[in-house]
Amino acid sequence: MIVIENIQNKQYSLFNIKEDITESKNILSTNLEKGREMIDYYENWLESVKNSVAGKDYKEGLLVPDPKSHFWWNVYEYQPYINKWKDRPEYKFRLKRVGKY
Repeated sequence: MIVIENIQNKQYSLFNIKEDITESKNILSTNLEKGREMIDYYENWLESVKNSVAGKDYKEGLLVPDPKSHFWWNVYEYQPYINKWKDRPEYKFRLKRVGKY
């Protein structure tokens, strides 16, 4: 399994998860050919995703722009529930972090 340690600096690790389930031994330096193959595959995939998001791999370009980003705690329809949700464990941390209580 290839692990991306730092995507901006292209730092990778390679682990044999059949023999090392805790991912404690980076074997990239001793398996350069397999590592390079997996890294190349990943980087090509990532570039393809970036091109798709930008509409570059479509003849017509990006047909529908991405919607404007918004968060559920700012949606008008959810406002009546915010006070009830603030004590629920799945919402509590996020609502507190954004100052909703």
